[in-house]
Amino acid sequence: MNRFIVPVIALIAGVGIGYALLPANVPQGNGNTTAPNEGEKDILYWVAPMDSSYRRDKPGKSPMGMDLVPVYAGEESASPGTVSIYPQIVQSLGVTTAKARTRSLSETISASGIVEVAEDRIIHVHPRVSGWVERLTVTTDGQPVNQGDTLYTLYSPELVNAQEEYLLARSRNNRSLINAARDRLTALQLPPKVIQNLDKTGNVQQQIAFEVPQDGYVTNLNIRPGFYVTPGTTMLAIASLKTVWITASIPQRYADMLSTEQDLNLTLPALPGETFTARVDFIYPELDSQTRTLKVRLVLDNPDGRLKPNMFATVSFDTPRNESLSIPRSALIRTAANDRVVLA
Repeated sequence: MNRFIVPVIALIAGVGIGYALLPANVPQGNGNTTAPNEGEKDILYWVAPMDSSYRRDKPGKSPMGMDLVPVYAGEESASPGTVSIYPQIVQSLGVTTAKARTRSLSETISASGIVEVAEDRIIHVHPRVSGWVERLTVTTDGQPVNQGDTLYTLYSPELVNAQEEYLLARSRNNRSLINAARDRLTALQLPPKVIQNLDKTGNVQQQIAFEVPQDGYVTNLNIRPGFYVTPGTTMLAIASLKTVWITASIPQRYADMLSTEQDLNLTLPALPGETFTARVDFIYPELDSQTRTLKVRLVLDNPDGRLKPNMFATVSFDTPRNESLSIPRSALIRTAANDRVVLA
């Protein structure tokens, strides 16, 4: 029999404690609450303590099994959709409050990007005359080259004839013919060193050496020794990495916040812990039809060549500051449908 005494005592104690903790204005008992005494405010309706949207016109129980509490005339000041928690319940839950404040706030926007070769730093190599490639100093795409080094040698009957015409004009000491012949050599891109040697020695060079036009690396290599080339032949290209482009995709809602010459922050997974400053060089006129993002091209100096084409990057910038009503982050209640706060 003793085993039944303990549960009964616990039940009686729980009921007693619950009775003691009930708010003074919360009806007690089995829901049969009497009307307020004369002189008190009129009761408009009865609500659940934890859900003010649950309303009844008489006392009773809430869906959670709690006694409904009365709402008196003059207490309906909250806006629709506002959930109020009674002070007694707030105290028992240990809820803290904080004031909403107006602050000057901005948002940091991040977008993905990719490092690319600056197209205006690519030099395409085409011959000005027809001829045969006798020697080629590069063998594959990606091979680094230095400005001034020999790139290839070319045998061209047209260049041989142009040199002979220049020497003939010099022998006749006809200034107008000399100038015309020299201008033709320049137009055919005969290297200045070859023209100087022609003036000095008077000897025609059969094979002309052409130099690397800039520091960089080889791309689009389309020739090999022995190839016959014409002015329409794209022989190769030299790409420089001293300056690189970063193409970023900006969400359309932030498109109006960017302008050319604006500086943006840039980070790369390949270079952790480092932040670069890149300048907006061009804003594309159309959105991407699939992602609805705006392409923006940034320019960044890369003197040591650490940034490589096709590296992933993250571009970020701060939106303009606006005066906004703010609350502590911990006060925001996020749900699948929307965000809510509790007003105290």
